[in-house]
Order: sequence, then C-alpha cells, then structure tokens
Amino acid sequence: MKRIGMISRCDRFEAIALVKKIHQHLTGRIELLIDPCTAEEINTQGTPVEEMREKDAIALISVGGDGTILRAIQKMKDPLPILGVNIGTTGFLVDVSVDEALTTIDKILSGFDVVERERLSVAINHKELPPATNEVVIITANPAKILSYTIFINDKICHRYSANSTI
Repeated sequence: MKRIGMISRCDRFEAIALVKKIHQHLTGRIELLIDPCTAEEINTQGTPVEEMREKDAIALISVGGDGTILRAIQKMKDPLPILGVNIGTTGFLVDVSVDEALTTIDKILSGFDVVERERLSVAINHKELPPATNEVVIITANPAKILSYTIFINDKICHRYSANSTI
C-alpha cells in the first residue's frame, strides 16, 4: 500500500477541517503518515515529518501556506515531493486550492512528475547552517550596526559589500 505524509497548520479551523476530509477520502486506499501536531487535532497517531521518507512515504501533502511547506522542508534532510494545498491568500509555493485538493490528490496517487527546487547552502563565518529554501536573510543583532558581507557561489566570490542586512 502506498504511503503519503501530511502536515497542516494546526491553528486554523479550515486547515484541520480539510485534513479530516482528506483523511476520510484516503482511508483504506493508502496509508497516511500524519505530522504529530496535525494528528493530535484529528485524534490519530502521528509520525514526525523527518521520519516519513524512511517509512517509505512517496510524497507529502501540506495544508496551509508557504510557511507550512517551508517548515516541513526544514525538518527533512532529503525533502519529499510536496503537494501544497493553499488555505490562505497568495502563496508562491502552494499551488492547489481547497476546491481542487481531493481531485489533485487522486491524480497523484496514479503517479506524478516532480519539479525540483534548489536549496541554498549557507555558512556564516565558516559555520554551516541548515539548507535554506526560498531565501536567506542575514541581519545584525543591532539594527544600526554595519557588517561586511562576502557572497560566494560555488566557492567563488560573487560580491562584497557592507550593510546592516542582506537577503
């Protein structure tokens, strides 16, 4: 039986309502691995997102917005393909509306293509940080303080400048 992970915003009624609908829709057809916070909201057992790949999940359904996807990606060393269902307003990473959710999920059960997204490797003063998705924001602890930045791409200096922050 196929396994798919699911995570959602747990602070929005409409997200949890959709999770319940998806759970009912998929029960008996696939095994759902549900993030512990989301699982608690629907009274079922949870599986941490970072364990879903090793438990053979083929994809992750994210119910929320861009932030929900970004938090899920941050938890995974090797992110699963993600289907983002948007319950908010404008989303740049979420591309499925609530009305299209069940139909789209049914389609991915038959197979899907993955659009790869790059992640950024980040180091500050030679200290490696977790990979970043979307962008990296570096700011000083004191807003009026100026830092010197050297930006490298593939170990080659791309740009040097001074500022109180960089994106």
